[in-house]
Amino acid sequence: MRFDEQLHWSEGLFLQPHHLQRMQRLLEDLPRKIRDLALPYAYGWCDLQLDLDALKSRRVVVKHLSAILPDGQELSMPGNCSIAPLTLEFDGSSENSVMIYLRLPQWSNVEPNLSQYQGRGGRYLLRETQVKDENSSDNEIPVMVRSLNASLSADPSDASSFTLLPLCRVVWTVINSSQPSLSLDESYMPPFITVSDSCPLLSMCSELLFQLRSSKNSLISEFSADGFDSVAVTARDLFKTIKLKTLSRYEQRLFALLVPERITPFALFLELVSLLGELEALDPFQISKDRFSYVHDDCLPVFKKVLERIRSILLQGGVSSALSFPFKQSDLPYLELQVTDERVFAGNNLFLALSYTGDLAERIRDVEEGDNFRLLDKESFGDRIRGVKLVHLRYPPQYLPSLVGVVWFKVMCDESERMWALIAEEKSMIIDCVHDLFPNLKATLYVNVEEGIEAS
Repeated sequence: MRFDEQLHWSEGLFLQPHHLQRMQRLLEDLPRKIRDLALPYAYGWCDLQLDLDALKSRRVVVKHLSAILPDGQELSMPGNCSIAPLTLEFDGSSENSVMIYLRLPQWSNVEPNLSQYQGRGGRYLLRETQVKDENSSDNEIPVMVRSLNASLSADPSDASSFTLLPLCRVVWTVINSSQPSLSLDESYMPPFITVSDSCPLLSMCSELLFQLRSSKNSLISEFSADGFDSVAVTARDLFKTIKLKTLSRYEQRLFALLVPERITPFALFLELVSLLGELEALDPFQISKDRFSYVHDDCLPVFKKVLERIRSILLQGGVSSALSFPFKQSDLPYLELQVTDERVFAGNNLFLALSYTGDLAERIRDVEEGDNFRLLDKESFGDRIRGVKLVHLRYPPQYLPSLVGVVWFKVMCDESERMWALIAEEKSMIIDCVHDLFPNLKATLYVNVEEGIEAS
């Protein structure tokens, strides 16, 4: 790491643009170097949203983003850059997938960094903007500002003259020879500098949190049923106590850490491998010989392996299962579920499985936003109110059945307390939706239950 010399300011100095340029660069570089020292992987996406519909027309379109490049440069749109769409042409090659990068020309000490000089695609673009005096909120004047000359590329060889940050991987889907289209490869996750709402790790690990809580509650139920004498502790009691300690600690830690933008992917990885190590130590004969290596630019595979191993250990005791309650078509234009089992309202681990004709992924946002799809009590059918909040699960817990052609949603009872209270009072719920968007809709409610809990 290099720290550059500071400018020397003195009386009589003839001020030139060079002085201010160097001072601005020094002021930018110092916090970046501090960030590099504080974070093992100090680059990646903070926020990212792609236009998935544009992929069908072979275009990669970024709706908004914020990121830190490997060279430390901060970008955001809207903000200091504007990213033009990238159109891909299908060349019929054997390569089925294409990696897309966000690129920015490297800063140069010998070549012009402003794009208008010598026709070179420099790092910066000039733009005029109107700025008011922030004290008086008037006296508006034009000010020239720099924006970053960022763009999208599918050429990894750009690394020789550009700073690259992986954006996504897309896959060609050829309907016929004249109509190829693109789809997002969900088996790849670009590097994130923080586990934000845009990062798939947030939902993946939040689902693990539900399972940790279920396993912990199951052990507590066993202690309640069998009793516990601290004077005459058996080997089995000691084993369960150690396991309960591990589950309680990591359930609380993950609950505190799994908040958008609170933890980095690498720190989350260390939490998970620490949890895995403690769980494996409870049964030395089942300790895996695998060593999990963290690769920041493609960390999704190792997270999947670690989570799969943790879940397999938690499920060895058979602590979790799921009850299913299918919705039925009503005489009115909605699906209805009459609830007679009190276990539906005993906890908050509820999941909704939906299937309908057409592209399942296209309607996920409609379900989450709640304008065209509502889960609510029957009496509120005619009211213009939102239903219970539903959150899409890309990786449903393993105790749920493996179903084909289904999208899963977590029923967020705690975040919709008033509506859920109305449902619990009526002992029934309905699904009201725009039928043209969800043709042939079928829905099933799944409730996570633990061993030893009987229906009342």
